[in-house]
Amino acid sequence: MEPPLDKILLVEDSRVIAKMLAHRIVKKLGYQVAVAGSMAEAKTLLTQPDTEYFAALLDLQLPDAPNGEIVALVKEQGIPIVIFTGQDNDDLRDRYIQMGVVDYLLKKNLSEMDYLARLMIRLKRNPAIGVLVVDDSRAARKLICRHLDILRFQVFEASDPEEANLLLTKYPQIRLLILDYILREGNGTELCAQLRKNYARQELVIIGISGKSGGKGSAHFLKSGANDFLQKPFTSEEFQCRVIQNIEMWETAQEIQENANRDYLTSLYNRRFFYRSVEKWYANCRREHYTLTIAMIDIDFFKRINDRYGHEAGDQVLRGMAKILENFFRESDIIARFGGEEFCVACVNLNPVESQALFDRMRQTVQNTAIPSEVGDLHITISVGLCPWLGPDLAAMINEADQQLYQAKRGGRNRIAIGQTSPFPTATPLSDAPAGKG
Repeated sequence: MEPPLDKILLVEDSRVIAKMLAHRIVKKLGYQVAVAGSMAEAKTLLTQPDTEYFAALLDLQLPDAPNGEIVALVKEQGIPIVIFTGQDNDDLRDRYIQMGVVDYLLKKNLSEMDYLARLMIRLKRNPAIGVLVVDDSRAARKLICRHLDILRFQVFEASDPEEANLLLTKYPQIRLLILDYILREGNGTELCAQLRKNYARQELVIIGISGKSGGKGSAHFLKSGANDFLQKPFTSEEFQCRVIQNIEMWETAQEIQENANRDYLTSLYNRRFFYRSVEKWYANCRREHYTLTIAMIDIDFFKRINDRYGHEAGDQVLRGMAKILENFFRESDIIARFGGEEFCVACVNLNPVESQALFDRMRQTVQNTAIPSEVGDLHITISVGLCPWLGPDLAAMINEADQQLYQAKRGGRNRIAIGQTSPFPTATPLSDAPAGKG
C-alpha cells in the first residue's frame, strides 16, 4: 500500500483564489490540498478521522469568522500556520507573529507565491533537520528555540562549547548552529574557529549572533568561519528568513555534491566516488582485519541490445540492471557504474565461499528478472569476476576482479569466476563472517 500524500489545509472563501492556490501547490510541490471556504467547513475537515495536515494556509476574513477566529481553531490542532491575507496591517502582522504563526503573507504581492512554495517545502523537510542553539543565557536560548520550533526543526540547546561539541557528536542530524558571541567559557568566534577544523561549511552551517555594534561582531564571526551573521536585536521574520536561506544554500550544496557522485543515467555511484569511498573501507579492513570483496559485473552481449533495439532500449536495460542491484544488496554495500555496461560492487564481512554464493544468487536474480523497455520486456544475463582477497591495495583488488571477469567471459558468460586461492602472497588472513542481504 502506497503511503498517503502530504496534505495542506487551505481555508479561503474566494473560490478563484482557493482554486489558484491549490493548483499551484499541487503542480509545484505535489502536495494534496483540502479546501474549506468557511470556518465551519474547516472544522469538518479537521475532525475527519485518519487525516493529518503538516501545514495550514489561512485567510483571516471568512463569512462566519471575519476577525481571524480561524487562526485559534487551527492552532489548537498543533498545525503550523501561514496566513495569506489581503490585510496589510503591521500591528495585525505583529500580533499574529507573536501568537506563533509561521508567517504572514499578502495576497496582493504575487512575488510571495514563490516564497510561499519554498516555505511549504521547508515545513515538510525541517523535522528531519537538527538545529543547535549555543548561548549561555537560558532566556535568549528559549526565545530562539521558540522561533525554530515554529519552523518545525529538531531543536537542541547548549550553554557552553563543551556541551555543544557533545551534542554535535551525538546527533549527526544537526546541520545548523546558532552561536552567540558571549559564552560563559570563551566566546562564540573561538568556538566557531574550532568547529571549522572538523566541519566544513557545506557540512555544518553556522550563524553567529551578537549585540556588538559597528560591524565588529559580524567581521569576527565571518573571519572565524561563520556562514552568516545576525545583529541583535533582530525581528522574528528576519531570523526566519536568514535561517531558511542558509538551510536552502546547504541543501543546494548537498545536491551538487550528490550529483557529482552519481552516474547521470542509472543514479548509481560513479567510479570516482567508488574509489574515494572504498579506499577508506580498504584502510579500515587492513587495520581491523575485516574482509573486503570486490566484484566486477558486465552485462553479456550488451552491444546486441543496442544494435537490435536501439540505444534507448539499451539505456532502459542499464537502468533496470541498476535497480536490480540496488534492491539486491545491503544499503551498506557500495554499488557503482564503472562505465558502459560494467558495474562494480564492494562488500565487507564476506569470506570467499559466501561471496561466491551471494553473487551467484544475484546472477540468477538478474537472469530471472524481466526488464521493461520500449520494445517490451527484455531478459539479460551477466558475468561476474570476484576478488574476496585483501590485496596490497584497492587497485590490485579491482584488477584481480577484472581478470576474473575476463575468465567468466571466456568460460561462456552468465557465470561467476573466482580464484581458488589468493593471488596476493601477503594477503591478510580471512575470517568467517556472516553473509549479507541477498
